[in-house]
Amino acid sequence: MERRLVKEFKNGNKLWERKVRCEKCSGTGVIPYYYSVAHGVCFDCDGLGWYWSKETEYTPENLAKLEAKRAKEEEKRRAEAAARQAEREAREAEEAARQAEWEAKRRGHYYGEIGQKIEIDVTFVYATSFETVYGTMNVHRFDTDDGAHLVWKTSSEIGGKWGSKGFKIVDEGDRIRISATIKDHKEYRGIEQTELTRVKLISGGHDPEPEKPSSSKPVDLDEIWEMNGWNE
Repeated sequence: MERRLVKEFKNGNKLWERKVRCEKCSGTGVIPYYYSVAHGVCFDCDGLGWYWSKETEYTPENLAKLEAKRAKEEEKRRAEAAARQAEREAREAEEAARQAEWEAKRRGHYYGEIGQKIEIDVTFVYATSFETVYGTMNVHRFDTDDGAHLVWKTSSEIGGKWGSKGFKIVDEGDRIRISATIKDHKEYRGIEQTELTRVKLISGGHDPEPEKPSSSKPVDLDEIWEMNGWNE
């Protein structure tokens, strides 16, 4: 196709315009399907069937510089992409490790041997209760420092009389020391639990707050009768 020189640069490069056949109208300048709009004139080539396309002709030295610059930019782009990929993989690995750690903590593990008597420091997690045909069943949950889940089921009231020191209050999150006998190892909803029996509180917890004395005055019946005029 025909071409013409548009400009020659100081560095030796040249800007050319090349006559290119219009592919939209197949070089006819008209698109019959759109004849109802401007008689079907092709807007890409203004009805000529061709258009001028600009292209740059580089000197060998400038072309080598351009290719070197493009190679450097491509290397930088690939390095940045590799860094982003490595960062993404590191985040995914960190998240997977957190998930695995969380799942391990959630699942727990069995503690000790069945029938073993233990004395251990634990964290009191929660207490709940439910009704059975035999009455109210209270469930206490403790966690050991190494992630074992201990469960004590008892008919005693929650926070009831543990040990020989009388009534103690144990709040969720309290660190306490208990003695117990391992009753069984069971899995509940994917969580490995160690059931305890004969649990006694050795240390921890706190005494109930004493009841505040009533500030109300004793009722004076004679005063009430007098106020209402019932003595008359």
